[in-house]
Amino acid sequence: MSRISGLIATLLLTAATAAAEPYWIEWTGDTFPETEGWTRFSSDPPAERWLEDGKLFIDSRADWFITEEYWYPRPGMMTLEEGETFVYRWRVKVDEVIVELDPGAGLRTDDQREVVFALGEDRIISFYEPDKYASFAPGEWHEFLFESSDMQTYSLYMDSELAWEGTFFDSLFSGAGVSWGDTWSHRSLSEWDHVEFGILPEPVPALSVLLLCLLWLPRRSAAPDVRSAHRRPLTVRRTPS
Repeated sequence: MSRISGLIATLLLTAATAAAEPYWIEWTGDTFPETEGWTRFSSDPPAERWLEDGKLFIDSRADWFITEEYWYPRPGMMTLEEGETFVYRWRVKVDEVIVELDPGAGLRTDDQREVVFALGEDRIISFYEPDKYASFAPGEWHEFLFESSDMQTYSLYMDSELAWEGTFFDSLFSGAGVSWGDTWSHRSLSEWDHVEFGILPEPVPALSVLLLCLLWLPRRSAAPDVRSAHRRPLTVRRTPS
């Protein structure tokens, strides 16, 4: 177990103040996500994808309507008890986007509220909050950390710095879980290094930003066995102008 995974596991086991059972789910880029419990949703034709040096490449540049999305259902496990914090972290490099935005990440709660992010070559935006966006250096790896202590408001960190604070919005869809990948109907090439999420108990929230942003190292962990039925993912469809 890597340094960061060991620290997280220790915190989860020793924090006795949580009212609900915490959990932590990781995908580390060594295998295709669907082999580790994620549900794959892809268009026809699907995106071209491959694994290389612990990274997943997703290439949807061949057609406007290609999507390649991964969804992890967590019904009944996206509601927080007092003192808990939901954390969602991903590391990605956007190599090319043809027209605006394409790769993305998002989550939906048990009470049908959601947050959806979209990425371009040099920026990230909140789909439901047009005034929430942050710029980043193009062609480089960037790490994003999402935190919420009430599943109504959240903080988004980019490369260990606070990008903005935002709000969940009512969703048209049901089904709680987490989503990422090529979620928009544009064309792009992106690389994904790792994705992880879970619930951390009190008093971890103050430490989670430090642990997840500053102490990350390559990890190896077995994915949990997911047998619950999946729901529709957090896909946003757009037609090119």
